[in-house]
Amino acid sequence: MSTEAKTESRAWWSLIDTSKLDQDLRRRLLERLVRKHGVVRTARLLGVDRTLVYRMRKGKVSIGDHHLRKILANISQDEFEEELTLGEKLESLGIVKENMVNYTFILQVITVAMKDPYARNLILRYITQHYREDLRQLLETELEMNRLQWT
Repeated sequence: MSTEAKTESRAWWSLIDTSKLDQDLRRRLLERLVRKHGVVRTARLLGVDRTLVYRMRKGKVSIGDHHLRKILANISQDEFEEELTLGEKLESLGIVKENMVNYTFILQVITVAMKDPYARNLILRYITQHYREDLRQLLETELEMNRLQWT
């Protein structure tokens, strides 16, 4: 195995299933690379000419997996994560899959977060600020049910 192949197999981006990354995200990553290195150097890094970089940036040409891997190889994992939308992050963590929420995972996250006093306070404040009326109705219903059981 060559040194380049060993380095590539250990790189953070080698674990990414590039087939799951849509063209919009690929263009955002390309734009990130252009902002970081400029058009001329980006073209050199991708092994293409400036015209093709321009056409990929404008969406006139698709960014294939081969070029995407070169883009990922030239940005950091933090830079990659900064380009992800909230929806893309939630999908990558398994919280949302095909527009369906993974309720079990959310409850596990809340259970862990509630052990941290700061996180617990943050969650409770958020709920009381944004769902005060729902919370009041829920508590009234629970109290009413308990009153019926006690008498």
